[in-house]
Amino acid sequence: MAQVESKAERCDDCVGAGRIECEECDGTGTVEEDCEECDGEGHSERQCLECDGEGLVDASCAECDGQGEIECETCQGTGERWSSTEKKTVR
Repeated sequence: MAQVESKAERCDDCVGAGRIECEECDGTGTVEEDCEECDGEGHSERQCLECDGEGLVDASCAECDGQGEIECETCQGTGERWSSTEKKTVR
């Protein structure tokens, strides 16, 4: 007769942390976008006040909401995954 045993093991994808680095912003929490005021040029008829003449503005990352990390999909943020092993009982 076989007996199934389940146990929690550390999730390999997030190394037990339950969260992984956001790929959209590389963990920074912000993404650079072209400035809408100056179309990424850094100036219009005057120096752009929106981007301070840099042509880019930082915006919170929509993927991780500016946190730099997202919940691990493999373990749903628990840091653990369940594995099942089968033990055979010898009679």
